[in-house]
Amino acid sequence: MKTFFALTLVQLFLSFSYGFVLPLDTILKKHVVLNGSKIIALEQDVFFKESGLEAVIHETWLIEGDKNLKLIATGIGDLKDSFKIVALYNGKYRSILIGKNRVTDLVANDFFERYLSVRSADSFKSYLQSLQIQPQVRLSRAEGAVAYAVGTASTPEALNPQAWFKQDSFELVKLRLPSEAEVSLEDFVVISPQLTYPKTKKIEWAGKSALIKVRQISDKNKYKLTDFYPQNLSQPTDVAIQQKSPLHTTIEDFYKRFR
Repeated sequence: MKTFFALTLVQLFLSFSYGFVLPLDTILKKHVVLNGSKIIALEQDVFFKESGLEAVIHETWLIEGDKNLKLIATGIGDLKDSFKIVALYNGKYRSILIGKNRVTDLVANDFFERYLSVRSADSFKSYLQSLQIQPQVRLSRAEGAVAYAVGTASTPEALNPQAWFKQDSFELVKLRLPSEAEVSLEDFVVISPQLTYPKTKKIEWAGKSALIKVRQISDKNKYKLTDFYPQNLSQPTDVAIQQKSPLHTTIEDFYKRFR
């Protein structure tokens, strides 16, 4: 009888642990406290493979939450002298220099990097709405862990946009965009008490893929908000790949869609 009673308690505990679903507001509030409160300096490499060929683009980021980001992307090896992007992201807009002219346009719909640094639960909820992710929560699995899945479950006919947050620690571990592109986030490290960040990012879209490995990340720096002002852009964007292979086409597609 005692054994049966003990087993029943264990079963009830497991049922509660894996079956209880938190409200979306609670999940988002617990998530955003992991995204820091200072300007983040980030170094990462983007790896591409296509048709037996490989290439690497090195990226330097400054990130001030989801509203202000700066990217410098530079080709390595054969792309060293033919690929450079310097872009500022301010809210809905992206600014680059073409020659001496500043060009400002709307941020790409698949620009996922900003979703890794959202610092307000209300802002994240607005992003979910803009991504057509419905505000309903269920338990699921993502990247090998139990997760809160936000959005309508997919069907054999449709891959619906969704976001997955790890159940026990509330990191964003997977994001499916309305375009059906998927971003998987792994290898989270604690940078400071207010900042947890993934060191591995995998992006899959339209039969293509890219792997991002973070080299270094820090929130201890002397950067200022003025570093994100479009009028302070000083380095031009210059992408001049002459002989395009399927690999080069994949790289250009990635930077048009996701950057």
